[in-house]
Amino acid sequence: MKGLVFIGDMKTEVRDFPIPEPKADEVRIKTMASAICGSDMMFYRAPSDLLKSGAFGATGAGAAAISIGTISGHEASGYVDAIGSAVTNVKIGDRVTFHHHQGCGHCKHCLDGEPMLCQDRRPLGVGINGSNAEYCVIKAANVLPLHEKLSFATGAFLGCQAATAYSSLMKAQVSGNDLLVVYGVGALGQQTALMGKKMGARVVGIDISDYRLDLLKGKGIIDVGINSKTEDCKAILMDLTHGIGVKKGIVACGADQMRMLAADVASVKGIIVITGASEGNMDPTADASWRFDGRAVLRKELTIRGSYVCPLGLFEDLQNFLVDMDVNLDQLVTHHFTIEQGDEAFALFAKGQTGKVVFDF
Repeated sequence: MKGLVFIGDMKTEVRDFPIPEPKADEVRIKTMASAICGSDMMFYRAPSDLLKSGAFGATGAGAAAISIGTISGHEASGYVDAIGSAVTNVKIGDRVTFHHHQGCGHCKHCLDGEPMLCQDRRPLGVGINGSNAEYCVIKAANVLPLHEKLSFATGAFLGCQAATAYSSLMKAQVSGNDLLVVYGVGALGQQTALMGKKMGARVVGIDISDYRLDLLKGKGIIDVGINSKTEDCKAILMDLTHGIGVKKGIVACGADQMRMLAADVASVKGIIVITGASEGNMDPTADASWRFDGRAVLRKELTIRGSYVCPLGLFEDLQNFLVDMDVNLDQLVTHHFTIEQGDEAFALFAKGQTGKVVFDF
């Protein structure tokens, strides 16, 4: 089969791999769509010498380093192509997506349906072959049926960004009474804004890219778009909230200035959910200290929560929400490529001039 690998210095390569055989508790999926996630960019931009060493990326318990030769990607969907001898939850031919963090299966977090919090988790595409390939293998416990009314493109990012967005909105308790501010409207923020809009909120998007803001305004996903490079975000937000401040905010990017802004403009007892991280934040070898205005947190009694992917138990609710509320995530896909066009796809995504980017198989 063909698989797309990072070779360093913002280059990719398609290589030949044997079709993987599932172990007893694993499922092999025939990939139909695989998407680029912002977290892929750390590995895409990595120097080739570090990738060659096999030591670049997350290290220690709960993570693994990536090296040249590891198939990239972790957001995908497709058909069940083969199953291990112990698999009972899916059958060959089922349409599926998956949660890309594979846990140990026995710790408290795994038993609670939170493999992304497992200290021995193995994310797809990091240390083990990922989903930018014709086939991928993953634990059966991670495999999720894909609703018949949802496309493979939507299914591709259900197991990562869409799930992260939905989980963050649940934590923020967003409703039709809210003005929701999404700080950063890259692919993750775009999905957060769309779902928040469908929950009834009035949505404000903040970004440095007019392309992204215009994309969301043109589709009626955000009510107000603010360019943080050229506009006075605080003045606009305080005006929109009649001087009270923002009650519900989701920081969907890794910029320090957006976390600082979120705390600065938050209302008394406001809620801020953090879902985004920069490439530097994703790299444990870098200085990953995050700046936040602790005075605002204290004096306004803010609630600040992290939201890392999504518990397995929320996936059925998420899919039902998308279907029942007619949430069209496909409209956020702006570009389709084949994996042979990997360099073009990643270069375009890196410029920040896209919505969601999908590889079709």
